Amino acid sequence: AASIGQALAVAFVFIGFFGNPFLIFIGLFIFLGAASEYEQVKTEAALKGFTVADITMKDIPVLNREDSIGKAVEQLLNGQAKHFLIMDNGKIYGTLGREGIIKALQHHSADALVEMAAEINPGSIDAAEPIENALRMMQHNKNALLIVTRNGELYGVTDMENMLEYMMVKSAAAAKK
Repeated sequence: AASIGQALAVAFVFIGFFGNPFLIFIGLFIFLGAASEYEQVKTEAALKGFTVADITMKDIPVLNREDSIGKAVEQLLNGQAKHFLIMDNGKIYGTLGREGIIKALQHHSADALVEMAAEINPGSIDAAEPIENALRMMQHNKNALLIVTRNGELYGVTDMENMLEYMMVKSAAAAKK
């Protein structure tokens, strides 16, 4: 369907050069939409059959609600993590990403608490759910980080980068066969 859409888009562009120039814009819009849809279908096909548990990061970088933005900066610069789980007395309070840390530094001092910049009520998904559901949740809700639970308990976290890395690993392993 995407190939047919792209072929029609090229036809619209061609006809637009000799007739109505407005068809050029319509053709470009259809072409880009078809390419995007093809990539989405390809991604979902690659993820089919796997669960969120397969892409869950269990080594979770954690900050406490009372920690300072300065401590978050320190952890950000000392490791590879770009997202942190914010805890409050052993319970999930929220999440904090690199962008939130930078915005907090622009508006507050490094002594301000991370709770001021935390994203409260982050998205959550069960580890047994298909990966496609996590992908849809991240795209629809603009979640940078999803909390992964198993039997109602914290199991780990996942993000788009981890999902893409998983796809690259699976692709490389399939190419070897």
